[in-house]
Amino acid sequence: MGMVKKLDKWVPHNLTDLQKAKRRCASEKLLQRCKNEEFLDRIVTIEEKWISFNNTRRSTSWCKRGEAPKPVPKPELHEKKLMVTVWWCSSGVIQYDFMKPGQSITADTYCAQIDKLRHNLPTMVRRRGPIILQDNARPHAAKKTVAKFRELGYEVLEHSPYSPDLAPRTFTFLNTCLHFLMEESSKLRTMPRMPSRTSSTPETRNSTIVE
Repeated sequence: MGMVKKLDKWVPHNLTDLQKAKRRCASEKLLQRCKNEEFLDRIVTIEEKWISFNNTRRSTSWCKRGEAPKPVPKPELHEKKLMVTVWWCSSGVIQYDFMKPGQSITADTYCAQIDKLRHNLPTMVRRRGPIILQDNARPHAAKKTVAKFRELGYEVLEHSPYSPDLAPRTFTFLNTCLHFLMEESSKLRTMPRMPSRTSSTPETRNSTIVE
């Protein structure tokens, strides 16, 4: 029959017809805007990621026939970890912050980062006004956050719910970041306090996140 049996693919959420329609509408608006206005270099995006102190990965090894592979223990369910938040635009990283171990971002800490972002924006973005690309996480959609963006006059791009595939930053930038942090996990364990880093020049914006 020319067919092979494959497992179904897990997805974060099964989109309804209404949600699919909203995705299409938002995409069509952006395509039309691209034809009428050059705005991509004004986009500033944010991503949060949990970084585990133990980044053990399974590796492959050559084994003799009938020989069992080397066992690798699974990570503990409640391992020590910290959250890193990164803001960047087309010219590079603008700022990044490490939360305290085990602490997640809230509307208050998010608004504090937005205030700091205002002073670290590249000149061209600041002059024309940033366009914020973020998902619909609770701190991003909180009333306090909405009021903060309105106060600063920052535009926020429409983001359809349950659409992680609309944020390619997750699959590009943060993957590179994770590979680097796997080598740095021993340093993170011994750091008494997680540093907050910002950058204001093109040279430092493109530098490595963790030293």
